[in-house]
Amino acid sequence: MSPANWSISLRISLPFLAFALIGCSGTEPNFIYTSQQADEVNIQLEKLTSDPLQKYVNRVTLTDSDRDNLAEALPLLDRMIKWDPVTINAYAMKGKIHLALGEPQLAKEIYLDGIAKTIPRNTDLDRTIRSDMYVELAAMDFETNNIENAKIALQTAIQLSDTSPEAHVILGRIYLKEGRKSEAKEEALKAILINAEYEPARIFYREVTADQAASP
Repeated sequence: MSPANWSISLRISLPFLAFALIGCSGTEPNFIYTSQQADEVNIQLEKLTSDPLQKYVNRVTLTDSDRDNLAEALPLLDRMIKWDPVTINAYAMKGKIHLALGEPQLAKEIYLDGIAKTIPRNTDLDRTIRSDMYVELAAMDFETNNIENAKIALQTAIQLSDTSPEAHVILGRIYLKEGRKSEAKEEALKAILINAEYEPARIFYREVTADQAASP
């Protein structure tokens, strides 16, 4: 797992926010028809994903049991997406699970699908979830040297919700690669101001200020 993905945060609330029931007919197996059924799925999701995703965030190696639980959660999230395809939460959690399982390409696909299909809500939670998704997309693009796409994703993430130190660390590293040292230092400082305990921000800040400290 790359350092850029270390700080992926658990911004997705469980249980999910109440969904608007989408009209359906018949009794298709495994289809969610009622809020009560959705609540039951949310309870299952919380049991399966809470500990493994917390481990992933804290950079703790997942056990085989953790990985099995996350894999078991994926079809449940597919059910939630079928029931409410226009709310971002299930897409975000599904993508995060794929990242935790070491499947970044699948994570990228589900994030892009969710961003394309869902309706942005004017709430702090929705903006934060979307911002985190864009940061994770940027981290993946940065890792594959797709710098322009990473920049666009980071700018979008910061505009949506400027609460991620990781966004500023990645943007700062891009500026450093481009020889824009003063702007890289600004991003390092922004990351530290957001979360002084975020270790990648502390490391990056020390890197970009090392020449300054060494000056007489």
